[in-house]
Amino acid sequence: MSELEVRTDNTLTLHGTGEAFDLAEPEQVARALVAIDRYLEHVREAYRDRVVAELWEIGRERGTQTLHFDTVTILLSDNEEHDWDIAGLRERMPAAGLPQERLDLLIKVEVREKVDLNVAKQLRGANEAYAKILDDCRTTIPASRFYARRKR
Repeated sequence: MSELEVRTDNTLTLHGTGEAFDLAEPEQVARALVAIDRYLEHVREAYRDRVVAELWEIGRERGTQTLHFDTVTILLSDNEEHDWDIAGLRERMPAAGLPQERLDLLIKVEVREKVDLNVAKQLRGANEAYAKILDDCRTTIPASRFYARRKR
């Protein structure tokens, strides 16, 4: 079923909203584009995001971000990042007993300082004081989740 219908009288009807536009009138052509974009955004928010959320739930239940189905493989991914208080880690981790060599493994020096997530996980599990400091010095930056689709 098409969401758009162009009749022989050059009128475009957007079935999702019921709006009709005369394609012979430039102003109405522009209004049609705005209405189509608004409708597609509504569909994206109302339907696509809901379906993607369901796929994430399926992935969580299966313990994977790669979902194989008969006709398609869905790859789930998110762009979550963490912003760390490096100065806080440098000050508080040694005070909590973390040896300098482990601190050097935790905090990688690149163009900017960055926390190695693998070492942070190890330290979090090794000591409650470390875990508290790590939690205090980390800020989670929300990111949109997305997926990739591959035909099978």
